[in-house]
Amino acid sequence: RIARRNVNKGPGSSKLRYTAENSGSESELELCSLSDAGLAALGRGCPKLEKLSLIWCSAVTSDGLNSIAGNCRHLKALDLQ
Repeated sequence: RIARRNVNKGPGSSKLRYTAENSGSESELELCSLSDAGLAALGRGCPKLEKLSLIWCSAVTSDGLNSIAGNCRHLKALDLQ
């Protein structure tokens, strides 16, 4: 699966987009903010995640990043702007 955050939104509103492998269709999930717990849940739910952008995700700490790294062994690109 590919997950990335919509960069057209400001810090008060965010969207997570994901595309299931081989489906070609994209879905959006509205999020108020992404925390370490949310990032851990994302990692557990999407272990084949390859790309993740955490732009404007100021609530994520090194604990959340360690969790996503441990759960998503296929992660190739991580944007932390």
